[in-house]
Amino acid sequence: MESSPSGAVNSPSGLRAGTSRSARSASTQAQTHEQPPAQTQAPADAQTQPHALKVFDVEAAFRARNPALARLLPPGTFALLRAVLHEPLVNWGIHRYGAGDALTFCRKVLDHLNIRVELERGDRLRECPRPVVCANHPSGGIEGLVLIAEILQAHGRLSLPANELLGMIPALAPLIVPIDRYRGNRGVARRYADAFAADPPVLVFPAGRTARIRAGRLREYPWAKSFVTAARRHDRVVLPVWVSGRNSALFYGIHRARRALGVSLNVEMLLLVDELLRRRGDVVTVRFGAPRPARDLVESDPVLHRADRRVAFALQREVEQLGRVHANT
Repeated sequence: MESSPSGAVNSPSGLRAGTSRSARSASTQAQTHEQPPAQTQAPADAQTQPHALKVFDVEAAFRARNPALARLLPPGTFALLRAVLHEPLVNWGIHRYGAGDALTFCRKVLDHLNIRVELERGDRLRECPRPVVCANHPSGGIEGLVLIAEILQAHGRLSLPANELLGMIPALAPLIVPIDRYRGNRGVARRYADAFAADPPVLVFPAGRTARIRAGRLREYPWAKSFVTAARRHDRVVLPVWVSGRNSALFYGIHRARRALGVSLNVEMLLLVDELLRRRGDVVTVRFGAPRPARDLVESDPVLHRADRRVAFALQREVEQLGRVHANT
């Protein structure tokens, strides 16, 4: 991909006129993929062949993760969850697109949603050796698809520490370093360290969950320091990136209501498939910051974990500043 006169480059999922021949070629290739109809419900074949398509099984996943609670749920609960989470549609999409490679999968989903990406300072990604790409997490789905596609386009390989449920998608499974925040993970520390020790880029969302509205602004949860520690230990280059996006007023309203009622369960997360579909036709801006070796970021401190925590905090502020630059342009 080539830079435009403004310094921005456009992704393969939707390029402006005036891009380079190579960029137009990538766009043409992406647009030749078979386009499914715009819809929010699964087509008939997803309903008539559930045995062949049911990769994403809400009830099975729930029972595996919390069998005690599953036994206490009233009849009809899983039917409601299947509807809210669009289980047939998700399985249809996985069956239709999820058998190929990850780059093709992400492009096809973005094309289906008519998402156009504006990439700024993409040269920093392409030229960065062994990057640890640390990103904000505004909406939960689109930023993951966009960044996976951009990193694979630039480097051809990727490791993504993420919820183990993403490994259900065959195209994404080879990239996923499975992490489950709600259960113990035997061996997860080793898998995480191995990802950083290897050469492929690593994509992390250090907040660990999507941003919420607090004090009238969309704010990230505090970034964990683990990616800084791993990047420093394995001599990686840290590359901050900001991605535009937000969820619906309903999503944030449910969050405020449950917090006011003292409910700890993240009920609003049930809307994430709806939030993904709601982004249809959006323009997503991706702005890369300056890459720096992790060892140069750590301050002089006799206790390294304190330095790593301060670096994570500083990187979070830097990414937020990249977003404020966008808001002021």
